[in-house]
Amino acid sequence: MNKLIKNNIKNILLLSTIFLLATTQLDAQFYNGTKVGFGKNRVQFDYFEWKFYRYQQYETYFYTGGKELAEYTAKVARKYIPEQEELFEFNLVDKIQFIIYNKQSHFKQSNIGLSLENGELGGITSIMGEKVFLYFDGNHENFDIQIKEGIARVLINQQVYGSNWRQVIKNSTLLTLPDWYQLGLTSYISKGWDSEIENSVRDGVMSGKYKKFNRLSDKDAIVAGHSLWAYITATYGEAVIPNILYMTRVTQSVDKGFLYVLGVSTKSLTKEWMEYYKSEFKTLDKTPKEFYEKNELFKIRKKRDYSQFKVSNDGNNFAYVTNKLGQYKIYIYYKDNDKKYKIFKKEFKLDRVNDYSYPVLAWHPASEILSFVTEEKGFLKMYYFDINSGGLEVKALFNLEKVTSMDYHDNGREMVFSGVYKGQSDLYMYNIGANTQKKITNDLFDDLEPQFIENSTKIIFTSNRLTDSLGYQPANLELFYNKRDVWILDYLSEDKTLSRVTESTKFSESLPYGYDSAVYYLGEQDRVNTQFSAVKDSFITHIDTTIHYHHFYEAKPATTIFSRGIKEHFINSRGVSTTVLVDDFKYHLLANDINEPIIDSISQQQQQDSLQNEQLPKNLPDRSNSILLKPVEYSSEGINTDQETVDIRNYVFESEKTTPVQKNTIVIGERKSELDSLPEEFKMPNQRNYNLSFFNDNSALRLSNNFVNGEYQLFTGGAFNGPGIGGLIKLGTVDLFEDHKIYGGVRISSGTREYFMTYQNLVRRWDKEYTFSRTTFSATNGLNVFGVATNTLHYSLKYPFSEVASIRGTASVRNDNIVVKSTDQFALEANNLNEFRGVIKMAYVFDNSRHKMPNIYFGTKFKLFGEYYQEVFENNTTGDGTIGNTQVLGLDLRHSLQLSREIVWVNRLASSASFGNEKLIYYMGSVDEWIPLGSQNRFINQEDIDFTKNYRYQALAANLRGFPQNIRRGSNFAVINSELRVPVFKYFIRRPIRSKFIENFQLIAFADAGSAWDGVNPWDKENRINKDIIVDGPIKVTVFKNIDPIVAGYGFGMRTTLLGYFVRADWAWGVENGVSNKKPIFYLSLSLDI
Repeated sequence: MNKLIKNNIKNILLLSTIFLLATTQLDAQFYNGTKVGFGKNRVQFDYFEWKFYRYQQYETYFYTGGKELAEYTAKVARKYIPEQEELFEFNLVDKIQFIIYNKQSHFKQSNIGLSLENGELGGITSIMGEKVFLYFDGNHENFDIQIKEGIARVLINQQVYGSNWRQVIKNSTLLTLPDWYQLGLTSYISKGWDSEIENSVRDGVMSGKYKKFNRLSDKDAIVAGHSLWAYITATYGEAVIPNILYMTRVTQSVDKGFLYVLGVSTKSLTKEWMEYYKSEFKTLDKTPKEFYEKNELFKIRKKRDYSQFKVSNDGNNFAYVTNKLGQYKIYIYYKDNDKKYKIFKKEFKLDRVNDYSYPVLAWHPASEILSFVTEEKGFLKMYYFDINSGGLEVKALFNLEKVTSMDYHDNGREMVFSGVYKGQSDLYMYNIGANTQKKITNDLFDDLEPQFIENSTKIIFTSNRLTDSLGYQPANLELFYNKRDVWILDYLSEDKTLSRVTESTKFSESLPYGYDSAVYYLGEQDRVNTQFSAVKDSFITHIDTTIHYHHFYEAKPATTIFSRGIKEHFINSRGVSTTVLVDDFKYHLLANDINEPIIDSISQQQQQDSLQNEQLPKNLPDRSNSILLKPVEYSSEGINTDQETVDIRNYVFESEKTTPVQKNTIVIGERKSELDSLPEEFKMPNQRNYNLSFFNDNSALRLSNNFVNGEYQLFTGGAFNGPGIGGLIKLGTVDLFEDHKIYGGVRISSGTREYFMTYQNLVRRWDKEYTFSRTTFSATNGLNVFGVATNTLHYSLKYPFSEVASIRGTASVRNDNIVVKSTDQFALEANNLNEFRGVIKMAYVFDNSRHKMPNIYFGTKFKLFGEYYQEVFENNTTGDGTIGNTQVLGLDLRHSLQLSREIVWVNRLASSASFGNEKLIYYMGSVDEWIPLGSQNRFINQEDIDFTKNYRYQALAANLRGFPQNIRRGSNFAVINSELRVPVFKYFIRRPIRSKFIENFQLIAFADAGSAWDGVNPWDKENRINKDIIVDGPIKVTVFKNIDPIVAGYGFGMRTTLLGYFVRADWAWGVENGVSNKKPIFYLSLSLDI
């Protein structure tokens, strides 16, 4: 009997599990059915030593090369914060922490928000403090927008959710602001109304896409929300914005916030908003489809962005870039053979802040080489693609953080860059052979989009500079108030003469090119971007002994007005022009001769009538930009300003002095003396070094229907033990940059206590994690009652190859204590056991999935793993004096295919096998985290378990719906799952949905098939399912059975969120030996699907 008790104790011993909460995402395999850990990565190529400035209302954090950006941020934040506090009628509660990255690729290395990419559903709150993340792309205008948007988001979050973490947990659990509401408002506040927003809203309204308001997502939802808040402001005034936010918080309802303040529901408001813009845009002429078909060289694919459509100098080859969710590809279209080829591809499709500035393209003057710059692993690379041989040469670029644009010199040996270094963008001359660059400009002004003109003797570019002096450095906030104008630099002259072509105060010009004696660029007309041209001319100012000329650029209005704005254009040395625009949510790439009208479908008279007859609503926000002609001198000859000396050769008569000089150059608006309204300069505080400081984050107080661990259960000969419903308390704290994380908690359910504490260090590329956990529970084998306690110490490493792929390893030591409770004489005599076990795990993980909504994602998840379990010390034997060991190999592959918007088809293949002198048994059947109701039987066919096999652990092989656990069993398993998921109301309802229960309601159709077996394959004779052994005295009879080892199930289900928890309900019919069960099995669980 004592031997029996000891054997039973050994079987119960490892029933307790390793509670490694942090590694559930890192290295969990099939411990709890389908709960296999995947997850994306942040890859650190650089190490940042952070410093900061502290002010009364904010702090600016920066690292090497970012000091100037931090000082600039401090100055403009000082202006923006009071303005937005006045707008929201709400004072900033806590300091804003501006975290400034020198470039976007550095920002992508940040660990900020990584813990939420695979976060749990229900009761989880991200408390990120008041952090605002900024990155510099070479353009201060974009940098200002980021600052304003960040301040607005902090103020909105504080007003709606509260400032301290307790308020945030409470309010965010009850209220989630949709993107069109929150991000639309911050976009409106930060950008106002510009040509990009105008163009997008025109397209959304005129195409009819905005009618389906509820179906908008991502950028479309933000732009639509932007225009909705613009409409609210125009109709009701800005004063209603803080009232709407306040009522939204009080009522915990977006719809009631509008209803109580504006007197209209969200449904009525969106209807009025749509009519408002339809009325405004009704007079715009639509560009005929036939025109696009005539001027497009090839077909355009949908659902991707197109840019940098550039033609070679000989006009035969066209290069362009496509970008879909951050993954970019470079194509070349060969006009002669009417074919296009993909020559380069980088990055992955992910939902993140994607960088659309790379790659940067430029054609060699000989038209045989396409050069392009990319950024890879934190380094700039210059590629040279030979279009004849297909060869690709690459060089690294040094002493630059970013290249925003470039152009070839006519000699083909030099290039001009617009490059970013230490927070400022300047022009550089790049020597291709020497692979070196030299600065042409060196100041804080943004010098962008350079192109060689006039036989490469001059450079035309755009800049926000104030004067034509290259030595002038802006003071105070002069950068802040300037739009970009077109400038020409005579870089070969001794003093590098600068000449202004345009002067605008309300918008920026962009993409200037020169052809013949004309300059072409994009400017704003009728509130959208169109192509302008300016021709250099001169006139006589006076004549004495010589003729004196005044040189200038004469502005010519655009010859073509599309109903949509032009996104990009390009002109080569032979006057072949390319145009990129979006119409009806479709990109159009057009090519034409610059000297020929591009379009005749909209006559000039129609355009004029359209502009004259257009009646804008009287309360429309100021979105017009008047065009005024104001003299801007290109150059002046022979004018002497010395009053004391008379130059008889260049004498200017008094009449000539009083005669004003009239010049038709392009100037839009009048430059106001904005500097007069600047706040007084303030003294910069002392620079401080950043020391670790922690904030509350990722805290939870909720019901839990899943384990917080990830380990196999000990084989007991009974059912796989479910977690049961319990309470989870989890508290987390992170440092400012989320490089260091500490969190722990407790989960309590009937008979089980789980405690855990984890520290993560994510500073470097190798992610490190340390976890200690303790689990206590009671168990019984029918004869005795045991108290089990498990203590685990765990260390893990993760090395990310990219954002979607990584290798992960774990080393663990656990100590198990079993105490036999004194219930009778035999229990008193039983020995207590104390066991140690070492575990090593390795896994390769790939995850490029993109989350759409709860339980709906797109993309692929893949995991290949191996594990090794080893008992240590003499007392831990298998009964025959052998030290026990177990090895496990497995894979899990999942792919979710988008069929139509939110409707997805998800397929999964999972398989695993165990080896060693102690094996793992898989129980196939049911679903993970199943909550049996009433008399539902969780486990069947216990008599079919082959106890002669030396099983050490047990796990659930799920999902196989239509049966309870153990319809098939063995040390190997394979299963296929297929699910069709349809969020019914989200898909069909066009208006905003107030209820999360309704919005997330999904209907599911599914089919499962699989098997578990011992031996080589499911049909192996060693499988218990294939034979019965009957022993009667000395007679032993083996009966071989013809049972199909493969089982299947099919059915339907419903999913939704209830009180913040995701609820699954399935009805499944099992199929065994080709026969379907007559009655379905009902499964209720609280977790997401595969």
